[in-house]
Amino acid sequence: MPFENRQEFDELKELFIQDFRPNGVTEFSLVHELTVLAWKKLRLEKIENNFLHGLLQATETPEEFYDAGFPRRDQIDWLLKDLSILTPQFIKKHQTELELAKHIRKSEALNQFLGTAQEKYSEFYERLKEAVRNPPGGEDGKVRLIVVSFAGSKNDRDEDISAVSIENILKFVIEESEAVLYVAEHLEKLMQLKDLIRDRRLKNFMETTGVARPYQELSRSFFKVLAELRKQQEWRYQKGLIDIAAEAPVLPASKSRKS
Repeated sequence: MPFENRQEFDELKELFIQDFRPNGVTEFSLVHELTVLAWKKLRLEKIENNFLHGLLQATETPEEFYDAGFPRRDQIDWLLKDLSILTPQFIKKHQTELELAKHIRKSEALNQFLGTAQEKYSEFYERLKEAVRNPPGGEDGKVRLIVVSFAGSKNDRDEDISAVSIENILKFVIEESEAVLYVAEHLEKLMQLKDLIRDRRLKNFMETTGVARPYQELSRSFFKVLAELRKQQEWRYQKGLIDIAAEAPVLPASKSRKS
């Protein structure tokens, strides 16, 4: 194949030639056939190893975690797709946002929060502002005055913003942060399930793969050609003995000495 190394094939063939020392076109042809079959087996092994490596290294899917026994829960699929995002900083951020979101659900707390949020909680403030502009559920409705004063300002071009109510936005923030903390709490169990998922992938691969049969067929063909080569060489050896015997000169009988 184009992506294969011709020199490696020739080196393999040379090893077979050194091993069997073929003589004549028939034996060279059989040695070449052995080389091709051995090369195809090596190719199949590489394909299998590469596929298996990719299979075992692939990121686990949420469904695989659920099938392995992890409880289903809303808002966690996006986390199960990439557990690496659950860094201590990420978890701490969501702990803070969860506490803030729960605290400011009441109107009086929200008013107080908006007065200082941009300075004290700038990241959370910007997140809520973005949620007002791009509501998570795609719902539509006029924002109340309190939200307009938050998302739209003198420096904002969009004062008439179409979005969900602040209550829905805070609800979304709370559900998302609770999902992060839930998955973080069960992270050790998820790491254990990752090993189980890999074991299941390997078991399924061994039970369903179509690689084993072609490999076995190549092995049978290899040993069949090998037997034919040995038979050919045995025939050549026997023929050589016959030829040598036929060409050997007949020595004259020795005369007995007279007494």
